[in-house]
Amino acid sequence: MSGAGNEESGSGVPARPPDGEPPEDLVFRYVRSRRIERGPPSLRWLESRRTGRRPGILSPLFANRSTRLLLFTIVGLAIAFYGVSLLTGPRGSGRLGSELYTAKAFYFEGRVLVGISRRVSPSTPRQALPETGGLVRVQAKAGERSGTSSFARSAVDREDWRLAFDLPGAKPLSVAVHVETESGALDLVATVD
Repeated sequence: MSGAGNEESGSGVPARPPDGEPPEDLVFRYVRSRRIERGPPSLRWLESRRTGRRPGILSPLFANRSTRLLLFTIVGLAIAFYGVSLLTGPRGSGRLGSELYTAKAFYFEGRVLVGISRRVSPSTPRQALPETGGLVRVQAKAGERSGTSSFARSAVDREDWRLAFDLPGAKPLSVAVHVETESGALDLVATVD
């Protein structure tokens, strides 16, 4: 072929038009929708599956009354459980004045080991901190067995104490911890790991 455009080549066939431009004398007679209308039922079914709108994530959940009720029940329960946990806070920690006490426990070879942590809020002024030498009495109880100990409190911002007692048999689910200082008492429940 020599040259571009609509010039005829030596064979009498018109040259190909430039890309993107259909020839003026070309008439399209193929209509896909008409072809599918006249096709067998299996072709119409396949075409409806291909072109049909796919349901979203939530539309099947709102499709009928029972699925809507199920969705709202699940959402309501999730909000209720989350709200209760926010309102009650963790059962393994609590405050006595400006001090935060946290209890954790785990079971190992017939013994319950309880860890008690004392943290003082960073915003607490130094003169408001408890005096050195104060006692913290801790009693941990699981079932019929319990362990009691007293710890000396110092003027540092963080302290950790440990308490262990024998508990033969099965591992308990939780340990009740009673913390008592000269400024008050606090009851905690530590889940046993």
